[in-house]
Amino acid sequence: MSLISIKPLPVPPEPTYQELRASAYPSIPSQLDMQYHDAVNTTATWVEAIEAVKVAYPKPVVVVEEPVVEPSEEPVVAEEEPIVEPEATPAEEPAVVEEEPVVEPEPTP
Repeated sequence: MSLISIKPLPVPPEPTYQELRASAYPSIPSQLDMQYHDAVNTTATWVEAIEAVKVAYPKPVVVVEEPVVEPSEEPVVAEEEPIVEPEATPAEEPAVVEEEPVVEPEPTP
């Protein structure tokens, strides 16, 4: 008689908060029905249902540690770039419009 070795099943990963939330939310038709009745009855059942899921499965807080920067012995000074001013352009002279003299007709005797 031979012995058969049985391997244990791998442990499934724990569901993420997104997966937990997705399974806890009411179905889309139920949410739409809640929103309709909330609008007709001026209630807030849909908002309360969504908030209850968000409270039950909160978004995890991710803490990002900032790297520690040790001061160097010599201070680092940034080189200043020279300021280049744009070339001055001569101001444009206003256009002079000469008016034609008005010729009045001579009176007839």
